[in-house]
Amino acid sequence: NPSHVAIWNAAVAGKPVDWDALFAGYQATVDWPACDFTQELMAKYPDAKVLLTVRDPEKWYDSCRKTIYMLYQKPSMKLIRSLLPPMRRFLAMNQEMIWQKDFGGRFEDRQHAIAVFNQHNEAIKRLVPAEKLLVYDVKEGWEPLCHFLGVPVPTTPFPHLNDSGTFRRMFRAVDAILVGAVLMLIGALIWVRR
Repeated sequence: NPSHVAIWNAAVAGKPVDWDALFAGYQATVDWPACDFTQELMAKYPDAKVLLTVRDPEKWYDSCRKTIYMLYQKPSMKLIRSLLPPMRRFLAMNQEMIWQKDFGGRFEDRQHAIAVFNQHNEAIKRLVPAEKLLVYDVKEGWEPLCHFLGVPVPTTPFPHLNDSGTFRRMFRAVDAILVGAVLMLIGALIWVRR
């Protein structure tokens, strides 16, 4: 939601946030930016259940570097940021929150980034009461997740959609769209000049 960027930026700056207004119409939040506000969100929503997904830190770093970190490095994404103001604000917010604040501008320092990852996981375990927390590896499938949430286990296979291969396909598609748009623009300019 592009209108939420200003609210998250205010939260990062330490300003008060109307969490109820921010989450109106939502039942859950995942990942960044909310994961940076676990303490505040647990104070506001003490009955909330928290899911901490865990994985091998070395594999996490490799995956993260090839996916979401790459969003900030690819020339095509830089072009998108310059052409689409809502995307520019969203990506700037993430740049400030994730890569600067959380990783101190040192994400490329593998050992530092992994240490931050591990410290985050340990902080969540300290902040969230054990009965409200599921430490979960997606390799475990539906059962522990559904049991924790009190919902039936689906008969459909557990999805595997948020992997590095999916991100690479998305990057290729975005690059192809941008190349096509540039070629159409060049063609239109040539046609107009005739």
